[in-house]
Amino acid sequence: MLIEGAKWCGKTTTAEQAAKSVIYINDPKHREQYVMTAQTNPQRLLAGDNPRLIDEWQIAPELWDAIRFDVDHSDKMELKDYLALLFVTLVARDLRTYAAANDGRGSHYRDKSGLECDAVMHLRDGRYGLIEVKIGGTSLIAEGRAKLQRLANEIDTKKMKKPAFRMIVVAEGDFAYEEPDGTLICPIGCLKP
Repeated sequence: MLIEGAKWCGKTTTAEQAAKSVIYINDPKHREQYVMTAQTNPQRLLAGDNPRLIDEWQIAPELWDAIRFDVDHSDKMELKDYLALLFVTLVARDLRTYAAANDGRGSHYRDKSGLECDAVMHLRDGRYGLIEVKIGGTSLIAEGRAKLQRLANEIDTKKMKKPAFRMIVVAEGDFAYEEPDGTLICPIGCLKP
């Protein structure tokens, strides 16, 4: 956010109320160093908790492009995160619907150590499956496979059955397939009750 106004009208004081971190470019002890850093490595001056107050940024105008880049990148990341959350929510709804159609139920799992699974599908015969939801992409699928395997390894099979299946639901694809480790990769369009 850019705050404009007359000199000495309270812009900095107002911004300090909302800022989680602050850098004062006009600080006499550091001004020259800040200006040099802005010219050579502006990202270093942007490091800090957001929202970040960069007071008197116009003294080091190179910061403006770096700030714009960060904001654009941050907006894209927030949108991507939002879309991923929306996709997980929609898949969870679909899985609960499919489970109910087969006299089963769907749930979410998180243990006290933070290990979690996006969905667990419980079937009427006592079997269950562990499900992760990923937009797609090789690295996200690999991350999901590793998480499902970690969770499956933590299950005490003396107290409960091992999972009947591990599945990753992805956003795109024409067909489902099985990875060498037994994890099913299933595009959402291939899910059926």
